[in-house]
Amino acid sequence: MAKKPQQPSDRNNKQPAAARKSTTGSPQPTVTTRRDRRRTGTAGANRKAERLKQQQKQKQQWLYTRIGIGVVIVALVAWAAWGGFKAYQGYQVKGETTEFFGKDAFAAQHDTGEILYEQVPPTGGWHNAVWQNCGFYDKYINNVNGVHSLEHGTVWITYDPGVSDEVKSKLRNISDQPYVLVSPYPDMGNDITLSIWGHQLRLDTFDESKVEAFIRAYKNKQEYTPEFGAVCYGGTSATTDEAPQTVPYQQQDPDAEPIGGIRAADATATAQALNPEPTTEATPPATDAAAAAADGTPANTAGTPASAAGASPEVVIAASPAASPAASPEASPAASPAGD
Repeated sequence: MAKKPQQPSDRNNKQPAAARKSTTGSPQPTVTTRRDRRRTGTAGANRKAERLKQQQKQKQQWLYTRIGIGVVIVALVAWAAWGGFKAYQGYQVKGETTEFFGKDAFAAQHDTGEILYEQVPPTGGWHNAVWQNCGFYDKYINNVNGVHSLEHGTVWITYDPGVSDEVKSKLRNISDQPYVLVSPYPDMGNDITLSIWGHQLRLDTFDESKVEAFIRAYKNKQEYTPEFGAVCYGGTSATTDEAPQTVPYQQQDPDAEPIGGIRAADATATAQALNPEPTTEATPPATDAAAAAADGTPANTAGTPASAAGASPEVVIAASPAASPAASPEASPAASPAGD
């Protein structure tokens, strides 16, 4: 008798319960094993750790972002404060600077001769056609060349020759930039003088912050430069052992408009015209008539026309040669040396 094939039991069936179906084709309830639960738990823990890591990374990035924003804000505030301080320094320096004339006064006035200036050190006026090269000088330069550099927008810093080596070293460093000219100048009455065309600031002692503020405020600025855009090189670097002008030229009228500078020849002619030197005709020697009047002796006027009686001494001398003791000692014994 043939045996019936045995049906596989559930005990020997290794197929997972979740994959088994009923004979009717309906799905069986899902059953998770311990291994499945362990796998699911590990994956969940990994996902949680990944989320935490991502959150920490985002927090760190946001922290860096906030720090960067803070640094930028601080830098902007500091920059604004520094700019405001520099602007205040410039305003303060301009308030202490003396203005003599504007940029359009006395520009392009060239001459080859000696010039006398109303300000010493000069701030503008007649000058030589060759400008002084910018930089530091330890000897005097010619004013006529330095003034031409002012016309190009240069800041001319003059220092007393007796300042310390430390000050000279700092001035040398300051001069290492375009449009800055530094040279010694005697008998200023102060240590440092800062000049630009038509403007000047005197400092009793060296003040680096004020020097730099003056340079920032005036150097090569169009509103202060007669020949804006002109260079401060390619001129002359000549020096001289002769001290420059130390006494300012003064006009006769103290209320007159400034002239900046004047040719020495014109100044001499003006001085001679206003203050003529005494001449022989203007101050003649005493006449016999004057001497006789002083002694109470009648004057010898026999040869003097009546029309000359009230004339000046010059006219009297010309009309009456006999009145001169040198011409006729005998004519007036009282006036002669022998009569004394």
